[in-house]
Amino acid sequence: EPPCPARRRARADAMANGRRFAPLPIVSAAERQPKRVSWRPLAALCVCNAAHFFAICSIFSYAGIMTADLGWAQDRDHAGSVAGFLQSANVLGRMPTSGLWGLFADRYGFRPALSLSMLSLGLGGAVLGFCTTRNIAVAVRFILLGAGNGWTTFFGPMSIELGGAERQVEVTGKIFAAGTMVQLLGPAIGGWTYGWSESFPALVPNVVGAALSFAALVCIWAWIPDVGGRARGAAAEAPEPAAAEPAKTPEAAAPAPSRLEVLCTWPMPLSVALRSVQGFVNFSFLEVVPLWAISSQSLGGLALNERDIGTLLAVSAVGSGIFMVWGMPWLTKLVG
Repeated sequence: EPPCPARRRARADAMANGRRFAPLPIVSAAERQPKRVSWRPLAALCVCNAAHFFAICSIFSYAGIMTADLGWAQDRDHAGSVAGFLQSANVLGRMPTSGLWGLFADRYGFRPALSLSMLSLGLGGAVLGFCTTRNIAVAVRFILLGAGNGWTTFFGPMSIELGGAERQVEVTGKIFAAGTMVQLLGPAIGGWTYGWSESFPALVPNVVGAALSFAALVCIWAWIPDVGGRARGAAAEAPEPAAAEPAKTPEAAAPAPSRLEVLCTWPMPLSVALRSVQGFVNFSFLEVVPLWAISSQSLGGLALNERDIGTLLAVSAVGSGIFMVWGMPWLTKLVG
């Protein structure tokens, strides 16, 4: 009996119409194993996620200090509102363009969309390092690091295409591990390198982020095939032989659900809600803890400098990376 439901339906249709049906090939146990993931595209996506998180999170350790040093706030104890808005500007810029990035990737492919995102991150890091005006710095993070960055939109579909249904969790875990490590090590590097240039104190950490983004751009064109968009559409539009075309069924004639129907189908609302809560808690921790740490002890702060804050955030990177690489795939396979 054919193991695939679609194959069984096609065979039944063929027998009903009096056509001969080719026998099923014998598939060995080794051939039924999940496909092996190529390390080059996986490494390229890991570098892209690292560049994304470095560009977004490296500022967390020194944003409040830079706000006071450049005169955007009265002192470190009053830097919370300005530093918080500066750090969150990229998220605000990403909100109206996430859907547009998805449409762009569907039409032109993942590689061009990912390349433009990494190019925007690289340019944003290079420009932000020379910013000494608050409004320009906020605009750079809003436009180049937020609206021009579509990584979070097509990260999931690219993981599915690379690992398939069998290895999707494994691929996602490794990519998340690279991002999580940099999410915590990035503030450490930012804190350790902040102030190396007196005229532009944030120049060195932003140059490091720009270099990582441009390295990711090279990895994209060297290791990621041009899949999705036009390449996928051409394959889908290729005509099939008439003999191989199965009989139409009511299921095949059903129209595809709209985007609104997909978003309203359970458990999608729950996934969106959980993702929102997770993002809120995660970035609240990364933004609030450094601001609390640099505050004076008379206000209940720790009076730490940027290097101490970077070290504090980097300590938790090891355990988080271990969980993302081995713990999350194992736990997902165990409980679903």
